[in-house]
Amino acid sequence: MSAARAAHTGDVFRALASVVGAVAQAVLPAAILPRVRRDLQPPNVAQPAPWAFVIWLPVYAAAAAHAARQARPALRADPVLRDAGWPLPAAYLCIGGWAPLLQRQQYWAAQGALTGAAVFAGTARRRLDRTAEDSIPASMALSSGLLAGWGAAACGVNLASMVVGLGPVPTGRPATLTGAATALALGGLGAATLPVRATTLTERTYAVALLWALAGVADGQRRTSASTAAAAVIAAVPVVRRLLPRAARP
Repeated sequence: MSAARAAHTGDVFRALASVVGAVAQAVLPAAILPRVRRDLQPPNVAQPAPWAFVIWLPVYAAAAAHAARQARPALRADPVLRDAGWPLPAAYLCIGGWAPLLQRQQYWAAQGALTGAAVFAGTARRRLDRTAEDSIPASMALSSGLLAGWGAAACGVNLASMVVGLGPVPTGRPATLTGAATALALGGLGAATLPVRATTLTERTYAVALLWALAGVADGQRRTSASTAAAAVIAAVPVVRRLLPRAARP
């Protein structure tokens, strides 16, 4: 097989994987999660308030828009898609696989799926960061930024619950410290992975998704764990600073 034909075949598989993944990540959790027994859910260590989960709607919408756009035959050989296109369908498929694993009580495998989604979406975001802004489709920037930010938060929050519910951390004060540490780690992740000033759509979307998660944790924990709620507020500060214009900083 010639290199050109192999590249074309890869483009077709990437386009198909993006469409399948975008559908799977929206349909499978919606169909499966309502049937998961509530008593099987992990303990609330750093759980965001319920309103925070509406972010899945723009996550799904951005993924659907990106999948539809990149599926056009004329765009399959686009260099941006070839460079950053594969990690996104991998992230979508990880989210799609997470719900069946949770239903089957394969909790650590489900945690691995969340971790995979965060890593793959983060990889796509970093690859787009090194691409000229005017060549990045808005749907791709939004999809990678939203899923990288919210995926990292979901991974961290779920892991905190896992190490308390199924792992070595006991309930009580150790669990509270785990929740606070998780919130601070999310803020540290934003500070470490964002430039001093976030200017591109991908960077700003990623920062906003992290801030949305931290706001949800602060609100969700304010009555049950004041220290975790306070940690989430503190963790948001360095991320907010990345969004501020340079002249507006003291």
